[in-house]
Amino acid sequence: MFGEARRACIIGRPLRTGTLMLQNQDEAHRSRAISIYQQWLDEVGELVLAGASDKLIDRHVALPYLHRSLDTEMVVETAEEMTTGWSGFGEFMKTNGATHYIRSCKSASFLSDDYIEGTHNVYIMRDSQTVVDPYHARMVLRNNDGHWRMCETSSAFWHSRWPISTIRTPSIPVDAFTDTPHDARRLGKDPREILQGYLDTLTRRFRQQDFTPLFDQIDFPFSCFTIADSMEISSRAFAVTILAGAIQRYQVIFNETFALQATHAELIGPTTLFGYYTSALPDCVLEEEYLRGSILLSLKNGAWYLKSLSLLTEDQEQQTKRLTRYDIARRARLGSGTELPR
Repeated sequence: MFGEARRACIIGRPLRTGTLMLQNQDEAHRSRAISIYQQWLDEVGELVLAGASDKLIDRHVALPYLHRSLDTEMVVETAEEMTTGWSGFGEFMKTNGATHYIRSCKSASFLSDDYIEGTHNVYIMRDSQTVVDPYHARMVLRNNDGHWRMCETSSAFWHSRWPISTIRTPSIPVDAFTDTPHDARRLGKDPREILQGYLDTLTRRFRQQDFTPLFDQIDFPFSCFTIADSMEISSRAFAVTILAGAIQRYQVIFNETFALQATHAELIGPTTLFGYYTSALPDCVLEEEYLRGSILLSLKNGAWYLKSLSLLTEDQEQQTKRLTRYDIARRARLGSGTELPR
């Protein structure tokens, strides 16, 4: 499913100090949020109907992007993958003779100066007839250099493939995704600083080979990917066994010069941070100069936990798009965690 996409789980993101606080926003702020949100919906709707997925990616999407439906959860990292996804959805519209793609904002508010969270109803029409039953969606927009871009969506339909070639909606419309009151994007923190803080802790543990506290910062089940293999580590005991073998094999790496550096990070969900890291490798270990990879952190009770990690060396970087895509297939759920009837 999803080609070479891998399984994983998902989490969240904060903001700069001095930004707007969500509570007690005045009517002017709410009206502005609704206006921005509806304008984005209208502009993108026209581009989707016109099949202009390239223009959509250029101005309206922030990467990495978190996509959720009633049975799927995945991170899209590249413009190519996003273009493929939107092209597939556009082909679905064309095949079904859609003439109107109407999305009406129900609510919108600022999470901060640079984030807007909103909800909307979706109507895909062929003249006066519906192509599928109307459905509900939630979206988060991020302000990038003056352009509002989609960085997270949750849509109340089922689909089993990426790109989306067909969708199935509940016979009775539902609000499938509720607001998250403790969205990390309200905290006023730089996501790269958050990731670097976590990596600094990992660096210190590996240098000292003091791993007992490390296991307390992992959200099990934890997924790990390499260019050759992938695994899901389901428990602390299994993690201890795996890590012991890795330490014995690569002990020369974990010296006083070993350090993990965050290169990029974004809060892609209420409690999910997705980012990239790098680390220099000693010449005696591998021919490659750098270790690189992606990392997924989840926020629980105010602390960040490791949820998924990919490991690759510099010359493998072009081969690893399959390692840094994540999906949780067939997870039909409401915000409350209950499943919808099929």
